[in-house]
Amino acid sequence: MTTKPIITALGVAGLLPFMASLLAAFLNAIMSDMDLAVQPKLIFVFYSAVILSFLCGAFWGRLLNKDYTLKVALLLVVTNMLALAAWISLLLFNEYQVLSIGLLGLAYLSVFIFESIEAKLLYKDIYRAYLKLRFWLTFCVVTMHLMMLIISVNFGF
Repeated sequence: MTTKPIITALGVAGLLPFMASLLAAFLNAIMSDMDLAVQPKLIFVFYSAVILSFLCGAFWGRLLNKDYTLKVALLLVVTNMLALAAWISLLLFNEYQVLSIGLLGLAYLSVFIFESIEAKLLYKDIYRAYLKLRFWLTFCVVTMHLMMLIISVNFGF
């Protein structure tokens, strides 16, 4: 049996918290009388930071058994910086929500760009459809970050 179906299912299921918190933020923005215990944008940003850190860690896992080259060292440093960007986005959230959300969206895009550039190095033994799946998941996540930015800028809550 192959792991492809579960990888796809988990990837798609991973979008659900993004969608739910985005929907809650939108509803909260248009119905200003909603009294929520937790800000939907806060949930969105925290979940986003966790998933971004997970992706960076997975990147590291793919590089652990590679021989040292300047390219491998650079990828390790860059993914570590992107994981730090996730942490920084959490620190920025209270004062600079738009910057926090934007930083996360750019970091997701960066991870995908590095994955695409180094696909042969990272995914030589992994089924080809994985990068296509990663493209669509990244597209959805970055789009939802843009939508959350639009909500944040237009409704300023």
